[in-house]
Amino acid sequence: MKFNYKGNIDVKKYIDSLDLSLIPDEGQIDEIMKKSLTKSFLTLKALSKEEKISKGDTVIFEIVSTITKFNKPKLMLVVGNGLYDKTVEENMIGMCTGDKREISINDIPVTFTILEVKRKDVPEISIDMVKAQNIENVETIEQYREHLKKQLMDNTIFPMVMQMVENIMKDIPFDEPEEEEIKILGELEADFFHESFKKEKNIDLYTAKPEEIKGLLGTESLADFINARSEWYAIKAKQCIIYSKLLGIECVDEYDPMLHYDVLSKLTMKFVEFVKNELLRRKKENGSN
Repeated sequence: MKFNYKGNIDVKKYIDSLDLSLIPDEGQIDEIMKKSLTKSFLTLKALSKEEKISKGDTVIFEIVSTITKFNKPKLMLVVGNGLYDKTVEENMIGMCTGDKREISINDIPVTFTILEVKRKDVPEISIDMVKAQNIENVETIEQYREHLKKQLMDNTIFPMVMQMVENIMKDIPFDEPEEEEIKILGELEADFFHESFKKEKNIDLYTAKPEEIKGLLGTESLADFINARSEWYAIKAKQCIIYSKLLGIECVDEYDPMLHYDVLSKLTMKFVEFVKNELLRRKKENGSN
């Protein structure tokens, strides 16, 4: 069974449509790495009386009002977190320890005094921080950076490529096989599960009760399972063809579900890597211009 498509696939057009700005650059990767490694090693350092409060600082303050419920001798907040009154947080920025300010909250005059200010003290990244991540085969800062970079690229580019392939499938018309031919794909998987459940649980899927089918396959009936999986494999078969054509390799004509899934997984990863390398090349060129 084959899904023949009409016309050519201009991969350049689809890659051109991808947003390069979504891909983190080297500076952003360094910043993310620093935050990731140091987050468990941060300490709070008290600011001097001359240093001004900025967003992210931890502030201990007193607040006084004519309304008793507002009177608090000692409160703490992180400026910018939005967990306290917005007016108070905004007015704190630029103040120093010992400063006092009068403001209005819901038309009620209040006075707050800054008692103490602490700021995150970010240490330099170290081997100990890398080891604390407990990642297999990652023992140096350079290895951690490469690990993180790959993770960031994969998490960013994979969904971009999946959306691109979906767009290609919408644009490229396919000669659809007959419905019965497509149904074969689901029936092959049903046969696979039938043999597995019969061997492991002594359950015959073809004579099982509806409640047993639902418990094993998650569908109301075996027919529903076959139809759902047939549609799924038909989509994946088209993706397989798209990847093969764009990569310039022959597509697999065998549609054994287990083999097909393995082949599709490998083709997907190969195509994602192809697009990733092209996007990184373009981003590098844009950065040097």
